[in-house]
Amino acid sequence: MPPLTPAKDCPSANRKPSQLHNNAHTILGTVVVVALLLQPAFGYLHHLRYVKTQKKNAWTHLHVWYGRVLIVFGIINGGLGLRLARDTPAYSMAGTIVYAVFAGVFGGFFFGLVVCVVMRGGKSNDVGILPIDAWSRENL
Repeated sequence: MPPLTPAKDCPSANRKPSQLHNNAHTILGTVVVVALLLQPAFGYLHHLRYVKTQKKNAWTHLHVWYGRVLIVFGIINGGLGLRLARDTPAYSMAGTIVYAVFAGVFGGFFFGLVVCVVMRGGKSNDVGILPIDAWSRENL
């Protein structure tokens, strides 16, 4: 790997600000980060309703699926960031391949896990994958 050079030698540093903020990676990243700010509120609203009813509700499903969608967009945005970094001296094709493999494996695992939970009807003591009892002190 070549030594890091001053910012003036980095092609991305020579871009105009409009070029850095007018690409898919930056736009999607901004949308995901702003969208993440709503996730705790959805979780809290789910919690308030769940405490009263002890049942899943609309906030539960919104919180869970919203989080799943944001995870997928985050993985996609990582790939877009690597594509954007192609013009920089620190770019590595090997790094891109490693990211693609990890993203593919994790994405496949994540998709399979979601399919299993949905097919099973989300049956557990909570919204999560494992029953709450699996997290008790005796089982750790």
